[in-house]
Amino acid sequence: MAEQQPEPIDWQKAGQQLNAGLSEFTKQMTTFMAELGKAIRPVFDATLEMAQHIHDALHQAYVDDGAIYGDTHEGLMRWMHERSEIERLRAQAERIEQHQDSVRSFKRTLAEKRDKSVSSTS
Repeated sequence: MAEQQPEPIDWQKAGQQLNAGLSEFTKQMTTFMAELGKAIRPVFDATLEMAQHIHDALHQAYVDDGAIYGDTHEGLMRWMHERSEIERLRAQAERIEQHQDSVRSFKRTLAEKRDKSVSSTS
């Protein structure tokens, strides 16, 4: 049996098929991205609006506090950083006070038990 020779490749036809496939893929991706953009846009707009309301509220609080570093974005950012540091330090101080209260209470309880133990053995 004689071996059959493979048909020669028609490179022009193969190129046209590849080009047509890529063209269809590009159209489908373009449609997909456009539809995705339409679907995401309301969420993006709502998020942007919410962020703007938060910024406006923070800015108003800064102005109400006297805009001490000037009514600028940099002044607002410095004020916000310092306010967060104040809150962090307050929380840390509260934790320390709670710890001291716990230690104080524990020592008081130990002293009471020791006093009861001493008075019951006498």
